[in-house]
Amino acid sequence: MKLKNATYHDLWKGDFDKDGVPNIDDTRPFNRNIKRKVNKENMLSDKYNGLRYREKTYRKDINELSKLIGAKKGRVKRTYSTLGKQMGRYLDNVKDMGGVRILTKNKRENDKYLNKIKDQFPRCRKKTKKNCIFEIENKYDESKKKKNELPYLGYHVGVRYKGLPYEVQIKCRKMQRIQDKAHPFYKKGQYELMNKKFRPSVMRIKRGGC
Repeated sequence: MKLKNATYHDLWKGDFDKDGVPNIDDTRPFNRNIKRKVNKENMLSDKYNGLRYREKTYRKDINELSKLIGAKKGRVKRTYSTLGKQMGRYLDNVKDMGGVRILTKNKRENDKYLNKIKDQFPRCRKKTKKNCIFEIENKYDESKKKKNELPYLGYHVGVRYKGLPYEVQIKCRKMQRIQDKAHPFYKKGQYELMNKKFRPSVMRIKRGGC
């Protein structure tokens, strides 16, 4: 394989110098005479295998979950997005590797979908580790408390489906459109500029019943 044709999978699983140590775990990936591993006890190439397997598992069940709660479709977080969260703001965990989004016209519809999910899934207990709700985030209430952040209107519901955690987002289409525009600012950490630029728009749709 020519190096210029390498993919990111080759960076994780390939072995450029053919010394038996995957590139990601090799202290000298282009020197076959040095087989030293970065960390013998934690091989990132193995962790990568586990993450890829988990992606496939989520992808298998997410359409079924979407139909169950009335959403059009869901999405599975890709490898680099998951790693980005784990190494950044969400170092402790990633709860939304599998996500389902429900977009509505107004808050009344948001409440209807939230109640529907509550009827379908009980609260998680020790004996109910599958098909249950483990978390409900009321973003309407949170937006009142966080005066210096961009307001967010909607609900985030953490559900465990077939033993795996998913995040269900319920919000108005207008809220999603604002988020799409604000996302580049969020990714760059330009929170003050984002808040100044988009807060008026969020407050307008809030007064309109979103």
